[in-house]
Amino acid sequence: MIGTSFKVLDWGKMAGRSLPQALWLDPDYFFFLNERHAWSWELRFEASFLAKRARSIRVPVHYGPTAVVEYHMERSGKFAGLKVLTKPLVSDGGGTSSYANRVIDLGASHDLANYDKSGAKLLVRDAKEILFGNASFKMTKDRAEAFFSDDRNFHLSPSP
Repeated sequence: MIGTSFKVLDWGKMAGRSLPQALWLDPDYFFFLNERHAWSWELRFEASFLAKRARSIRVPVHYGPTAVVEYHMERSGKFAGLKVLTKPLVSDGGGTSSYANRVIDLGASHDLANYDKSGAKLLVRDAKEILFGNASFKMTKDRAEAFFSDDRNFHLSPSP
């Protein structure tokens, strides 16, 4: 596990922020850079560590043992929102399609549509509501780093 001190970016629109904080502020940008291996050599390990965790965030236990996350997409294929389901999925026949997953994946909006800034904002808003009980939860540098440093926040696969 990485220690409590994360490197601070010194370039681009996220200059002055740590990687965990940048990921919470704009996951689309983070995953765009990650796919292109755009990180400096010294940031690659940290970015890989964070990308794995950002795609496997555990649903809080107060939702119950069978809770799943429902991801909604617009007809255009862009991300439209997420919510936690504590009962089996039932289609509402509305104008969105959806899928369910056991984890919160901060890369979901990027996977559905590259450069989906509005989708990324919706994803972060909904994830904050689920995880912290407040869609407007301020993700400071310390909070972002503490979140990604805590193994209990993630469904982690055992190392071989």
